[in-house]
Amino acid sequence: VTFNKHGNTGYFKGLVLNNNYMQATIDDVTFNETQLMNYGAELNITDSEFNDCGWAYSFNGDVTIDNCDFNETWLYLENQQNDPYLVATVNNSVFNNTNTHVGIDVWNYGKYFITDNNIKAYHNGIQIMNCGDANTGNQLIFNNNIHDCGKAGIIAYNVTGSIAQNHIFNNYTG
Repeated sequence: VTFNKHGNTGYFKGLVLNNNYMQATIDDVTFNETQLMNYGAELNITDSEFNDCGWAYSFNGDVTIDNCDFNETWLYLENQQNDPYLVATVNNSVFNNTNTHVGIDVWNYGKYFITDNNIKAYHNGIQIMNCGDANTGNQLIFNNNIHDCGKAGIIAYNVTGSIAQNHIFNNYTG
């Protein structure tokens, strides 16, 4: 499946998953200048591509991203339920965002796993805020290649977790 913008201005709000109980799986889908917004209970995205989409948002539920390409697209995951047991997982993906601010942006998740990604972003590679309130051992930023970011490779505020074995280089700050 491919979602494409038609016309010359703005982004097409192509896929809005607006059901709090929805469990959505997106596999092998291409988004071209098309946004994705999730309000569902669970979102799984695998083997998909986001090209010049501005943002891919999720405001609710567990989120798993695996083996995806984000080109000029900012991944924004926010737990608006304040449920410390929700999980944000981003694995084996490529973020090449030289025009958008952040590669991976995670807010308010008690559990998070950000592993084995290649990240290049205009400002911050990984931006993580108010995360890690769940049981110890369920928070990890591991084995990422974070490079050529205009600001920080990783910026973390009010976060509990482990940051280990990442290769962070050529950023304004680590």
